[in-house]
Amino acid sequence: MNKITFTIAALIISQSLLSCKDPAALRGSIQLTTIMIRSISISRGIAKLNNNEKAIAGDEKLALNDYKNAIVDYDEALKINAKLTDVYNNRGIAKSRLGDYKAAIDDYNLAINIKPKDGDYYHNRGIAKYNLNDDRGAIADFDKTIELNPKSGEVYRDRGDTKSRLGDDKGAIVDYDKAISIDSKNADYYCGRGNSKSKLSDNVGAIVDYDKAIQIDPKFTNAYINRGTVKYDLKDDRGAILDYNIAIELEPNNAEPYLNRGNSKSRLDDNKGAIADFDKAIELNPKYANAYNSRGAEKFDLEDYRGAISDYDRAINIESRGANYYFNRGNAKSKLDDKKGAISDWKRAAALYQDLKNIDSYQQVMQSIKELK
Repeated sequence: MNKITFTIAALIISQSLLSCKDPAALRGSIQLTTIMIRSISISRGIAKLNNNEKAIAGDEKLALNDYKNAIVDYDEALKINAKLTDVYNNRGIAKSRLGDYKAAIDDYNLAINIKPKDGDYYHNRGIAKYNLNDDRGAIADFDKTIELNPKSGEVYRDRGDTKSRLGDDKGAIVDYDKAISIDSKNADYYCGRGNSKSKLSDNVGAIVDYDKAIQIDPKFTNAYINRGTVKYDLKDDRGAILDYNIAIELEPNNAEPYLNRGNSKSRLDDNKGAIADFDKAIELNPKYANAYNSRGAEKFDLEDYRGAISDYDRAINIESRGANYYFNRGNAKSKLDDKKGAISDWKRAAALYQDLKNIDSYQQVMQSIKELK
């Protein structure tokens, strides 16, 4: 059998940057907290002026995260007075918190139709669109919010986040810069700018921003994780581990820093420590495909190819379009002389890399297939 190269396997332990917002943001949503508090305050004032006890009750339940019952109260409030724009807004927030972003947008539309000069409504609608992956629609709403309220750092931050997701990190940095000029004491803004700098390979600049975020908020878990990720990319594994240690102290039930720390330990040849961290990440999040994938890679390095395949199987069951998972399972199968199985997995990986327009990885997979044949 021809010698097989495993260049792509390194990709499975590349670590991604986390959002620089509250825990809800880890699920891919932009935080609503600042807007929600402001909107509740306005809504209470209007509700009291209109003697609308149901609106007041809805606000109180919204503040307590009782979203379903808040919606019930807002429904009743709007039966009494269908012109209460902040009630539509707050009902939209409650629906967003329940993940019903389309219904939330309907409420924001109603609020905007009645009161088209309130920037908060556009901002919240933009957030809902962001959560529906309508990034360009979100940016249009953030643009309108900035037109109406140019002193809102949160909107520049949210527009920056959206631009970054679209791959426009230079544009994102311009927005983060503006947000920082409005509020230089907000750690989120520095962390977001650090993420974009990292994506543009300005790792030194990214670390400076994470340092600043941590200086402002020493308990900012994601800033430590992201700084560790950049240190990992710079091959400063010991420095990365120190950051992951702090993140784990701050949030011991967060699987991400365990996975990342395990990757750094792996590169330092601490196989036992790496597997222990991957095990912990999986214990905390049994649906964590990347953790199974990294543990599989560690088992592969230890020549436990069947154990590696078992972990790659689990990763694929969780995330069936994970190109790296198929490639790595093919690597393990090739080590067990399962030529047919290896080629099948590599072909699947190649197709997925094509879909992702990852030409370099596609070409490397095709080279592996050629060498095995």
